[in-house]
Parts: sequence; structure tokens; C-alpha cells
Amino acid sequence: MTMNELLELSVKMRASDLHILPGLVPQMRIDGGLGPVKETEVFSPEKSREMVFSILTKEQIELFEKNLVLELALTVPQAGNFRVSVLHQLHGIGAVFRIIPTSVPTFEELAMPRALQSLLLLTQGLILVTGPTGSGKSTTLAAMVDYVNTHRSCNIITIEDPIEFVFQSKKSFFSQLQVGRDTTDFACALRAALRQDPNVIMLGELRDLETMRLALTAAETGHLVLATMHANSASLAISRFIEVFPNQERNMVRNLLAETLQAVICQTLVKKIAGGRVAAFEIMLAIDPIRHFIRQDMMTHMQSAIQTNPDKGMVTFENYLAELVKRQMITPSAAANTLAHRSKVGEMKNTATPSGRKF
Repeated sequence: MTMNELLELSVKMRASDLHILPGLVPQMRIDGGLGPVKETEVFSPEKSREMVFSILTKEQIELFEKNLVLELALTVPQAGNFRVSVLHQLHGIGAVFRIIPTSVPTFEELAMPRALQSLLLLTQGLILVTGPTGSGKSTTLAAMVDYVNTHRSCNIITIEDPIEFVFQSKKSFFSQLQVGRDTTDFACALRAALRQDPNVIMLGELRDLETMRLALTAAETGHLVLATMHANSASLAISRFIEVFPNQERNMVRNLLAETLQAVICQTLVKKIAGGRVAAFEIMLAIDPIRHFIRQDMMTHMQSAIQTNPDKGMVTFENYLAELVKRQMITPSAAANTLAHRSKVGEMKNTATPSGRKF
């Protein structure tokens, strides 16, 4: 089986990832679980190297051999688009392929809360989409950007590493920048974007101090900024954002974040009864109490504000999971397991998380 045939099979099987590693049978991640690809053999180090290098250009191979790691976007005819991470490990060369859907999913297809749609009519501010690795943040962000594209006339600039979803202009038009190809880094691209008359800026990830500082500036100066972060709760996302800055800047950052933040959308994926996975959300909107808690460094109070303001469009993970159970999309045990895992993570991070609910 060739590399292209393996990628085609991964798409056919609705896998989210394909792993190629020396000394192992190729592995697919389907609905969150890893399993071997049937009717394939163990890849020797030589076979693994051959398979991975078959999808790389000469220049990419040289870059990989220099740095021993390589990130790239890949398009395969008859298969689709992939985000690829090539690595060198104990037994040789391997790669992980993230399968990117060929079309941008809609709010309806993702069963996303309608409360998010009103956020995308805003003309400025910062919206964070957070969650652990593999929780569907990029897919949610793409659906949000395409909603703007469908309903507003905007200049949208995306800065990604690498580009995943390719957007087609509807009411809006796009400049999609890929780090390493179109720009040296996120901060450089974002600094330039501010001079290119954007309405909406999408950042694939907030990774460093300079990018976060510029994102705040962009949100403050009349742009709608959508970005992802790795955090398991809304309050943890705010804490992590602020803690990136030096101590002497944090009071200023709290005040600026309190003014510019519009929402934090935290998500995780849960197995559906009918197969596949569905996103469960925690939604925190920047109502006055939330802005006050940010200014006063009272992050532990945010959870109670989310719980007591459902009429504003906010929702806790606990209540969102309960609604998915009620709609018979997930099982009570899946909901309970998701909450239990979240509580354990919360304990390790010393953050408050809901627990103890029976579904």
C-alpha cells in the first residue's frame, strides 16, 4: 500500500489522524481511539522513511534533515488536505497526518450553539477558542470564520501554521497566510496585517508574548480577532493569557483584556451514540461581572458567573453535556466520564471545575 493509498483509506474511514512510525503497523485514530490499519504490515525503519519521504519535496527533505522536525500542509488528489508533522525518534523517521475536511463545516453540521452566531456580528474585540489538543478548535474556528464570510462583507486575514481549511469568498474576501511560506512568524504577520485594513483577523494559535500583545492591540483598535489557545476551561485560558506577560505588565494587561475580550469558548469532543463525536462547550461571555473578575484577578469566581447567567447565553460544560444527553446524542456515561476527566485535569491545574452531577 502506497502512502497516498493509506491517506485515501484514512479519509474513507473518517479517521482524524494517521500515524506512521518505524517498528509499528500504521495506526488510525477514529472517534478518539487508536487502532492498526487492517491488512498492513509492520513498517521497518527503512519502509517508514521511504513512505514519509515519498510525500516530501527535495527541499522539504533537506529542511527536515537539518532540523530533524518538519511541519507542512499537504494536498493529495483523490484524498484531500492534511496537516503533517514529520519527526525523528529512537527507531527512525515517522510522521503524523491530521486529516482536514475538504469543505468548511457549518454551524448546523457541527451542532454548534446559536449563541455564538451573535458574537460574529461584532466589529471588534477578542474571541478565544480553547481546549486540549485534538478537541476540534480549528474546525470550530473555521466554521465561525465562514459564518462571517456568509453574512458580512469583510476583509478577513488568517494566519496559520499550516493553513488547514481553504476558504472561498462569499460576502467577504480572504488573505490566508501560512507561517514559513508567506511570513516568518505569527507576530510578524499580525503586525503587518494591522496595516492591511482587515475587519477580521484569525490566528491559528496564540503561542508567544509578542503575538498576544499584538492580538490585544488589534482587538482594541477596531478589529475582530479570533484565536485559539490550549486551555481546559475559560478561567484557565484567561489566567494563562495574563501569565505570559511580565509581572510589571500584568495589571495593564488585565485592564486591556477586560475591555477587549468578547468571549471564551472552551470545548472538548465526546463520542456520539450514533457514531462519530460531537463537541461539548463551555461558553463564557464578557458580561460586566466577568470583566470585573478579570480586572481584579478573581478568576476562581468566573465559574459561578457562568452558572448563574444562562439567560445571557453562557453555559457550563456540565449543563451542555446534560443537554446532549437529553437530546440523546451522547450517553449518560460518556457525559460523566468527560466531566470526571475534566475534574482531574482541573485538580492538577488547581482550577475549579464542576463535578458530582448524575446524568
